[in-house]
Amino acid sequence: MSQRPLPGARRMRGPRGLVARARAGFSLISIMVAIVLLGTGAMAIAAANAASVRAQASAAAKTTSLASARAYLEEVRSRDPWTLDNETATSVNEDGRPDPDGAYTRSMTVTQVRTNLIKVDVAVSGRRMPVPIKVTTHIYRGGTIHQQ
Repeated sequence: MSQRPLPGARRMRGPRGLVARARAGFSLISIMVAIVLLGTGAMAIAAANAASVRAQASAAAKTTSLASARAYLEEVRSRDPWTLDNETATSVNEDGRPDPDGAYTRSMTVTQVRTNLIKVDVAVSGRRMPVPIKVTTHIYRGGTIHQQ
């Protein structure tokens, strides 16, 4: 009875002219190269995922800061413009309310541009933000000039 060659096997001649069967398969080196390539790819995917999570957290902090600054600026615009003055840095929470343990810091700067015109800057910074968010508006002081 003759033996059938294994699938994927090829016939080779040995050193003495005998026919030898080469076994199909992978060598140890090719397996090690494949493991190194797979490991490198997995590390690259993990690094990209970590960068994506950091970028998402930074974007969320900026969005919250901007919403807080805009809301506070609208509150300031409803006040009497003649009584507005600079405000020192205050810790606030995500809703913009003063909170000693707040994750954000808000400050306001009032600059007189003309006799009846002021510029109001509201800056909000957070732990995950290298640059604070700054919102600016100009407020007209209508009516008579008040003496301060």
